[in-house]
Amino acid sequence: ALIKLTGRQYALLSPKNTQDELYGSAVAFAIAPDARTGERTLQAVEDEVSSCPGDEITLRVELGDATSKVVWTKEPLDGGASEQKGSGVVLKDSPESDAVYTASLTNGECRNEAVIYVTMWPVPSIDTVVTVDNPKMVEILPSGGTSPYDYAIDGDGPSDYQTGAIFNGVKLGRHTAYVKDDNGCRTSYVFETEALPVEFPMYFTPNGDGLNDVWNPKNIDIFERVELVI
Repeated sequence: ALIKLTGRQYALLSPKNTQDELYGSAVAFAIAPDARTGERTLQAVEDEVSSCPGDEITLRVELGDATSKVVWTKEPLDGGASEQKGSGVVLKDSPESDAVYTASLTNGECRNEAVIYVTMWPVPSIDTVVTVDNPKMVEILPSGGTSPYDYAIDGDGPSDYQTGAIFNGVKLGRHTAYVKDDNGCRTSYVFETEALPVEFPMYFTPNGDGLNDVWNPKNIDIFERVELVI
């Protein structure tokens, strides 16, 4: 009996063999393309691709006959429904989770496929943003993803990032912190810096004894503009 395995792979069972013994005792072989049906060759340029969730990926297949049409399908590995994703030797998509992409070529009764596995890199997260010494100096505390990290505040462009997690001179108010890991996967976190209450000394004694000689309100240095009226 002739049993089909996968694609053009078949196995020939002898009378002594059973279906359960197929892979151990059968003779496996491939049926070559039939020149009369005009089967075309199809091969993925890369059969495994990794990406950050939501980033655009480019999948390519090589086709022996440029006049044939390739159709793509996507099957999410999280249990979602399969869907058609277009046609052509190049496919661009922005998957959010692991998936299997299949490029199919049909010519008459012949069908050829190329399968590409797309997996997502882990995405970093920002646990919190803490103040250091004063409200204008903050530190971003990330986790997950793939270290080392780059950090940014209120900007996600290439020139906005730095390698250190501490930022000085942050204005009071609402901000967005960004972290980018070694794979380029990004995350963001909204935080707010608040002013400490200003403390005014009740008195000062400028007598040169080194005690309370200067009237010096505390926590006013965090404000960009301070005006004192007597």
